Amino acid sequence: MSKRDLILSTAKTLFIENGFRATTIAKIAEHANIAKGSIYSYFSSKNDIVKALLLQTDETRQNIIDALLNSTHKDNDNLIKRYIELELGEVVKERDFLKAILNSDEMTLNEELIEMLQQLRVNYHMTQQKIILQSFGQPIEPHLLDVTTMLNALLQEYTIFLALDEAKFSLDRCAKYIQLNVKSIANNLIDQSVTPFLTKDNFPMPLPSHSKFMQQQAIKDLLEEIKQFAQSQDNAIEEEIYNTLGLLEQELDQSSANKTLQRALLANLRQFNALNKQLDALAPLLDLQLG
Repeated sequence: MSKRDLILSTAKTLFIENGFRATTIAKIAEHANIAKGSIYSYFSSKNDIVKALLLQTDETRQNIIDALLNSTHKDNDNLIKRYIELELGEVVKERDFLKAILNSDEMTLNEELIEMLQQLRVNYHMTQQKIILQSFGQPIEPHLLDVTTMLNALLQEYTIFLALDEAKFSLDRCAKYIQLNVKSIANNLIDQSVTPFLTKDNFPMPLPSHSKFMQQQAIKDLLEEIKQFAQSQDNAIEEEIYNTLGLLEQELDQSSANKTLQRALLANLRQFNALNKQLDALAPLLDLQLG
């Protein structure tokens, strides 16, 4: 396990056991048996650790769903059901951590966390659009935002039951029930040629265009490959790469891009020849030219 993963794993355990407020950076370092300063090489604060854990959970969820969408044994008739089972299964798996964070006033009022959760919400909606499109095909396109929103609404309430109320019900039966309702709604909208309510013009969520979404996903995948390389190196190299990536990810979150800084950060990674493939693919996605 890399040092970064050790920090995340230890912090997650302590958040669950003691809550967010009672878990300090010092306690995380003590339980991970590392120096307190080592944590700050990877994370600037507890909030950063929580954000990383939520992103890690989202990445795991997304990888599972991507595998479902790309499966060679596609069964589109039951795709919605299988998707819901996966989503609810991840909620049950992460229930204790989610409760620890959502029950913390410090976290629910944190603006950075709220902003990040909004972005995850966008990713969530884009994933569900893929599920709906693959399930119903081209005829659903005019109603895509409406049907996706209805799927989201149904799934959200059952998710709260599981995560916060610790409901104990059959995930299989729940998934079948939601799929039945979503299919009924979608097929009625298609058959009756109903005018869509939600369109790109009135949809309140700032959804990225498909091309932008795919570009963001490609950048995310390349950064993950670089992280995987870092984890295979000794601690000094791993720390240097993670520090560089941390600065790059912070820069990518800014509304105004500093191309000079981005270019310098990528150039710093050029010393690792094994990363040339990833860097060459990353540069054009960031609209950069590397020497």
